Amino acid sequence: MLLYVIFGAVMDDQRKAGIMFLGPRDIYAEIEHVLTAMRMEGSVEAVRAVYNDTRRIFSGDHEEYKASNTGYHDFAHTENVFLAALRLIHGVHIGTRLIDERGARLALIASLLHDIGFIQEKNDNDGTGAKYGAHHEKRSMRFTERYLTANGYSEEDIASCAKMIACTMLGLAPSAINFSSPMIQSAGFIVGSADLIGQLADRLYLEKLLLLYREVRESGTTVFTSEFDLLKKTENFYRKVAAQRLTADFGNKTEHLHLHFRERWGIDENLYAGYIEKNIAYLHSILERDAEHYRDYLRRGGIVDELGEP
Repeated sequence: MLLYVIFGAVMDDQRKAGIMFLGPRDIYAEIEHVLTAMRMEGSVEAVRAVYNDTRRIFSGDHEEYKASNTGYHDFAHTENVFLAALRLIHGVHIGTRLIDERGARLALIASLLHDIGFIQEKNDNDGTGAKYGAHHEKRSMRFTERYLTANGYSEEDIASCAKMIACTMLGLAPSAINFSSPMIQSAGFIVGSADLIGQLADRLYLEKLLLLYREVRESGTTVFTSEFDLLKKTENFYRKVAAQRLTADFGNKTEHLHLHFRERWGIDENLYAGYIEKNIAYLHSILERDAEHYRDYLRRGGIVDELGEP
């Protein structure tokens, strides 16, 4: 009986992980599935077009841009944020209806383009895209304006997308953003929430923090003195900054996530909350164990091996 219970728990965990961490093909299919479930199938091709263009740019398959060379803010991060936004939109749509098709479409576009400001132009040979860290959001907004203009979007849509991207700026209070309507504000808060939970729930989040430290260092920011210093400050960031933005500043959009997982997968649970708490708990245990050998406990994804010595 005990073995049956343990086996069942393991299988349940594996199923949840399979649902949470979708591959690119599954994400591509999920766009149609979720938008169709909300009767927004008219936006499927538009969202897929931006997804494809974003993937091409990050991979270097564009005549004007280099491939992404930032280990933390890469296309995998963008996919995580995009998928979180898609799930949040579905949950909010079920729970409150405070998201219409236009808002959903623009939120998904903004989530795809929110970090494209880290990409370097072809003639930019100085360092990596990490040097733009301090103002990458504004670069993302400028790119979004050019891209959406070229693809026939209205000035109103472009302005709304820019404000949604602004919701990912940690130094900007969402209340200071002048949204054109409550619906667009809701969409913007979804994008800001997705940017946080998409990275915090990543199964490689703790290992990727070592990559983030390299990016922060190249950007010229001196808030962290070492990899370990960044790790030490991460739990406080989650408890004091991220949690505040998610619940108070963004109107607790994540409370509706369980509705998505219930309707889509039959799991009445916010899987993001669970994975975030697992990451933070494991980080806490690392910091309590052995400060000198913290890297020994961060072995997922082969990231430490690729980094070499601190």
